[in-house]
Amino acid sequence: MDYDRVESEELDKEGFLVTKTKGEGLVTCNLSSLVLNNIFGKGNEHVDLQKVVDIQFRMLDNVITLNRTVVPQATHTNRLYRAVGAGAMGLVTLMTSEGIRWESNEASEFTENIFKQYLMASIKASSKLAEEKGSYPYYEGSDWNTGAFFDKRGFVSDEWNEVRDLASKGMRNAYLMAIAPTSSNSIMMNSSPSIDPPYAVIYREEKSGLNVIIVPSNYNNQTKWFYKSGFEMDEMWAIKVVAAAQKYIDQAISHNMHVSKSIKGSELLRLDMGVWENGIKTTYYTYTEDYVLDDTCVMCSS
Repeated sequence: MDYDRVESEELDKEGFLVTKTKGEGLVTCNLSSLVLNNIFGKGNEHVDLQKVVDIQFRMLDNVITLNRTVVPQATHTNRLYRAVGAGAMGLVTLMTSEGIRWESNEASEFTENIFKQYLMASIKASSKLAEEKGSYPYYEGSDWNTGAFFDKRGFVSDEWNEVRDLASKGMRNAYLMAIAPTSSNSIMMNSSPSIDPPYAVIYREEKSGLNVIIVPSNYNNQTKWFYKSGFEMDEMWAIKVVAAAQKYIDQAISHNMHVSKSIKGSELLRLDMGVWENGIKTTYYTYTEDYVLDDTCVMCSS
């Protein structure tokens, strides 16, 4: 695809052909994910969410200022909008530690509360940076400036007044939040990937010479009852959980679905309609599996 259009071509005085092209702009991924199980829940009451998010946004914004992309159109777009993608991992780890079943209305309510707090903290963090460094160039007349961001989403109660007022005065970043896939990152962080249910609770990781058994960091006699593979559950529960997060994420979540290989077309239609009706923007991978426990897995049967 050609992202540029030629505006003019002419010879200069020295005989060089000078071509002027206009770029349409390219978007880049500038992502960072909070480890939810290290911030929320029992034992983390001492963690200051706002302080953590303030640091997160300063680092993300610095990436835009200090780095240069190979493609100049992307650098141009980054400077105009200063878009960042603050995301999250560890939702499963957090909920299992809290004794919350994925297959419950409590799971989506719990998720909604977390991401509401996260969005409010993100708005405050970006407004602080705007006060210090200035708003992004297209801020004037934006949904942040006019308050339309909150009106469109129904964020009109008293609890939103503070962040609405801050956003109306300045925002450093046009876009704030996005959920990234964090499979490898989550292993390093003793957490669970993104905000999806587990592909498998306990599994063997084999890649690039690595061959290890991966067990959830909080898997024990108290939490194991709350762990289930996404293939063992009705996918609609995951849709409801992700939809609860999507309410407070200004960029789209591309949800991965987990279904049986023998799924009927009518069932897949039910799930696809569920994604649309619940406000999830898109689906990404649809994983299919005939889920059977490995007979050699000792911990699975313990």
